[in-house]
Amino acid sequence: MKNLLMLSITFLILTSTLLAQYKYYTRGLANGYAWTAPPSASKLAYSKGESLYKMITRRKYQTQIQREVSFPLGCEKEIEELLKSNSSSIIYLQTIEKMINKFYDTQENLTIPVLGAYCCCIKELAGESIEDIEKYRQELFDFSLTKLEQ
Repeated sequence: MKNLLMLSITFLILTSTLLAQYKYYTRGLANGYAWTAPPSASKLAYSKGESLYKMITRRKYQTQIQREVSFPLGCEKEIEELLKSNSSSIIYLQTIEKMINKFYDTQENLTIPVLGAYCCCIKELAGESIEDIEKYRQELFDFSLTKLEQ
């Protein structure tokens, strides 16, 4: 009886841990649940700025095909436009981090990958219209709901 109880408890802990970890990712990419999780629940939440920097840097060095496969809704064009139009060539991660925090204040956005939230912020900074940003957000939401192709 004691062994059965221990086995049941172990199974429940393992199941809840796996399910909790799964919700932090959408199609293999960290999402709003990971971004907003307390530091004890997610390594990503430990240092949002550092995690964001690593995601952006890794994406920068991917080939176009790798970018399309991993996350086809990027914003490289807007980043280039933003940097060209700005007298400074710096986009502060602290500013983006605050904007992403605000983006994830909306509950339905939590399943959207952090890279998508980042791109929404870049599009806003680049001066895109609210309608275009909302259309892009809907594309991100649709992307988040589809399963990975096998």
